[in-house]
Amino acid sequence: MRGYFFVVTGFFACPCHLPLTLPLLLAVTAGTALGAFLANNISLIVVVSTIYFIGALWLGWRYVTQDEKVRQAPQSKTEGRMKSRTRSETIRGTENGKPI
Repeated sequence: MRGYFFVVTGFFACPCHLPLTLPLLLAVTAGTALGAFLANNISLIVVVSTIYFIGALWLGWRYVTQDEKVRQAPQSKTEGRMKSRTRSETIRGTENGKPI
């Protein structure tokens, strides 16, 4: 879930979206100290947005692929061995005629 959060917020912070999102952000923060800071430091916003965009996409991709690997993890050796034994071997404590 956290991987998808980073991917979505990364796309919102994409520098190509700034012509739409920056005026909206400035309108929302108009009349505040934050709005004045943002209006006077647009180049800083572009740099921070670009860095977040790249980092968020990388982290999102990493978390999403990590979650898929966890879902597809193979069974442990013990579980596989236990399933391959017959019932009589489990009761006798042997596997393929050899003591365990």
